[in-house]
Amino acid sequence: MVKKLLVIIMVVMSIFMVNKPVNAMENSEPIATLSCQYAVSIDAKTGMVLYNKNMDERMFPASMTKVMTVIVALENMDDLNTQTVITQSDIDTVWETGASSANFEVGETVTYEDLLYGAILPSGADATRALANNLCGSQEAFVDKMNELAAKIGCQDTHFVNTTGIHDDNHYTTAHDMALIVQYAIQNDNFREIYGQRYHTSSNGLHQWVNKSIYNARRSGINTDSILGCKSGYTSQARNCLSSLDTVNNNEIITIVAASSNETRSSGAVCDTLDIVNYVGQHYTLQNILTAGTEVESLAVDLAKDDQQIQITNQNDVAVFLPNGVSVDQLDYRYSFEKLQAPVKEGTKVGSLEVYYNDYLLYQEEYLANTAIEKDTVK
Repeated sequence: MVKKLLVIIMVVMSIFMVNKPVNAMENSEPIATLSCQYAVSIDAKTGMVLYNKNMDERMFPASMTKVMTVIVALENMDDLNTQTVITQSDIDTVWETGASSANFEVGETVTYEDLLYGAILPSGADATRALANNLCGSQEAFVDKMNELAAKIGCQDTHFVNTTGIHDDNHYTTAHDMALIVQYAIQNDNFREIYGQRYHTSSNGLHQWVNKSIYNARRSGINTDSILGCKSGYTSQARNCLSSLDTVNNNEIITIVAASSNETRSSGAVCDTLDIVNYVGQHYTLQNILTAGTEVESLAVDLAKDDQQIQITNQNDVAVFLPNGVSVDQLDYRYSFEKLQAPVKEGTKVGSLEVYYNDYLLYQEEYLANTAIEKDTVK
């Protein structure tokens, strides 16, 4: 009886272990040098969690908020070259709240692109306020769109009350939610371009901005080549924060650190980010999971002339980021094929493939008929 009970317990435990996402619940092994209180790193394509330190705990995003501000603005504008004039409403409360500024002046003519760069590089609250006023007519209406997009992306514990990131107890997110926002945003080519710039001059030539986080880190002799793009943030409550797109082992990852400290080393958030990038580089590599041209299936087609079949082959060479030691044999290849009857047009969907590692969807594609299948009228 005792033996039977032990077997049952072990089976139940094994089921839970198999179905648990990698690092999705508990924290990853500690990185001794980290000063940040919250951190996460995810694969930029699949969203698989690569490193986790309190990633689901609520925290304040400070000016990382402007990642959401800029992607919402991009999705609500038709032309980046549209011109507008800076108003007093755009400037109001910027200095009073202690927010950073792009130094726009009332009456100055700028483009929407200027405002986007002004929001990311100098972290200008005047830029984000101007974007909201121009695109939605008010700060409140624009913030509503920010919260709508957060829900659409799948953020679990995020709420915005302003476009700037200035502190408010009701303005919060989590490291994981912030990573999902960046993952969504970098799919927009304009966002990706702005996010990755180290410096920029406004269209009217009056402003030159640099990415202060990268500039200060490099002045301290820190190699930031692995950081492809980033947006920092700071308030006394949030402390030092950094969202970034990084490259490691020929793969792109997204890293979020929050509540970092500059007490033990300069550019604490940048250093924390680089430590996590280094950790990921030691524990994960790109692995080939599909080879283009490999035959998958020969699909029979009812009533096909001359008993023709549809040959299914892999369309792409596919490599995904996986933990060291995980082989393709441990992945779950889920094939699905249609029941077909002639005639079948070329290009018709005939099947699909989804590849999973635990609960993470690594890759998916549809299979299409590569030739037309005629109907056998005699049959």
